[in-house]
Amino acid sequence: MAKTKISQYDATAANNTDIDSISIAEGMAPSNVNNAIRELMAHLKDMDAGTQALTSPQLTSVDINGGTIDGAVIGANSAAAITGTTITGTSLVIGDANINENDFESIDGITAGTVAASKAVIVDANKDVTGFRNVTLTGELDAGSLDVSGDIDVDGVTNLDVVDIDGAVDMASTLGVTGKITADAGIDIDNINIDGTTIALSSGDLTVDVAGDIIFDADGGDFLFRDNANNEMTIKVNDGSNIDFTSHNADHDIRFRGVDGSSTITALTLDMSDAGAATFNSGATFGGSGRFDNSASTPVRLHINNSGSNDYASIYADTASAYKNLILNQSGGNVGIGTTPDQLLTVGNTSTQYTRLQFYAATNGASTIHFGDGSSAAAYRGYINYAHDSDSLQFATSATERMRINSSGNVGIGTASPNTYSGQTALTINSTGVARLDLDVSDTLEGYLISESGYVGLFAKSGGSVRFGNASERARIDSSGRMLVGLTSASGDASAKLQARGTGASAAVFDRTTDGVVVGFKRNGGNDVGNISITSSNTAYNTSSDYRLKENVDYSWDATTRLKQLKPARFNFIVDDTNTLVDGFLAHEVSSIVPEAITGAKDAVDADGNPEYQGIDQSKLVPLLVKTIQELEARITTLEG
Repeated sequence: MAKTKISQYDATAANNTDIDSISIAEGMAPSNVNNAIRELMAHLKDMDAGTQALTSPQLTSVDINGGTIDGAVIGANSAAAITGTTITGTSLVIGDANINENDFESIDGITAGTVAASKAVIVDANKDVTGFRNVTLTGELDAGSLDVSGDIDVDGVTNLDVVDIDGAVDMASTLGVTGKITADAGIDIDNINIDGTTIALSSGDLTVDVAGDIIFDADGGDFLFRDNANNEMTIKVNDGSNIDFTSHNADHDIRFRGVDGSSTITALTLDMSDAGAATFNSGATFGGSGRFDNSASTPVRLHINNSGSNDYASIYADTASAYKNLILNQSGGNVGIGTTPDQLLTVGNTSTQYTRLQFYAATNGASTIHFGDGSSAAAYRGYINYAHDSDSLQFATSATERMRINSSGNVGIGTASPNTYSGQTALTINSTGVARLDLDVSDTLEGYLISESGYVGLFAKSGGSVRFGNASERARIDSSGRMLVGLTSASGDASAKLQARGTGASAAVFDRTTDGVVVGFKRNGGNDVGNISITSSNTAYNTSSDYRLKENVDYSWDATTRLKQLKPARFNFIVDDTNTLVDGFLAHEVSSIVPEAITGAKDAVDADGNPEYQGIDQSKLVPLLVKTIQELEARITTLEG
């Protein structure tokens, strides 16, 4: 390609073989040298005239004392004004300063006195700056004044001559103030720690207003109240001991005052000039015991509301050993002996092991508590009476004795003469009709004992069970009427009315003194259908076979054919962990051949989906076996003949 521009020449000399199609290769004609030089000079003239541009020139340094770049005048003695020209590079080095693109971006388009994101900030003509949000200072801030409308977060120590704050102040460290803090609208402080000793108010009242409680914590234990620097009263809290209220002025009374309705009254006065004698304005109520005396030798006297001869209670002692009556106000009022009463009369003392209420009477007398409907003792409807002569205790309702405990501890309900047995304690329930003892749990009947002429019964509630045992349950009659011995729930055939289980022993033993039947079987109360009988050495399992019970008797039937259909097998039962093989049959394989030997149906289940297993009475196969042997014997005899 013909080289028509300076920029088209190669840095390798051997690659420059022409100048605008004039060959300058080795062996060129002499005349080409002259023509090539003249063409090269023309290219240089084009560059000088600006009609030919250099593409990406790489210059180590350029000293331009005159001329223009894209119309910008370059002068030797003054800075160049470059307008509309793009200078491309990663940085600009001016003296010792290296300025990159981000540095130029931070000053591009800034406005004096205005804060813009990611831009440099310069003050305006008034040296003001607006628009700051958060300012973090690691050094010192020196300002004539600081006006902050938001929050100030100061981690270190701040020394301020004057502070005018419209918002909140959050200090993580200490605020040190050598002068005073003046707050016309008040100061909201979570906690105050005062190193000094005095909070002084030059005039007016001091109000402490808190949403919760006011707590005073004085390690010295004294809370001192003064008036004009004079000590008036001290409340002393003795650590782990007493609390003392002390008046410091001699013979000055301590008064407790309040407003009753609209009148100010003195409820209690402690007279310090009279050894602290207490005067109540309108009586006193004591929750515990009260002691009122002048000295140990003076009888104790307490008078309460003695306005009438019968309308007062009086407790007093004439001498140390002579006690007078206790008379209670008939208009009402609870009385407690040894405890705070919650009923008309409450007797008790939790600090002692026993509480006793004692009644005394002569050996031939009685001690009685009567319960009356009216105001007269003769109108009683019930009583508890102890007869000292017979040492018996009687209980009565509706003016009739209902229960008695005699001197032997026997209890009679419905009788004044409970049964007595030597060496035994009895409970006798007597009735002219039916005697019944109900057994309830949480006021719900669970069972009862009942007796009337001719029988005694023990019953559970509907759906309940009756259980028997000694320390633990041994037997029960469940809610379905099944008798279970050694079981707490039915096992196997749940419809069986008697089930027994022995643990390492017989579940049941049937015994009789002579030979005969020990267990008999009937169906629905009809004729005997079988039994188990014993002798002194044998047991027989009998099924009914009397000829009087049978009809359609046939001796000529084919036994051999049916016998050959039987499939004797050897097997073990699944529940047998030893897998011991035994001889027998599968019940369903016998049911079509000797149906009377099989009970149940193949694959039967109960209403809950539990299997109802088939059974076999192998004794029912004996007639078939005997008849088959007879038939074989007949054939053998025929063959031998």
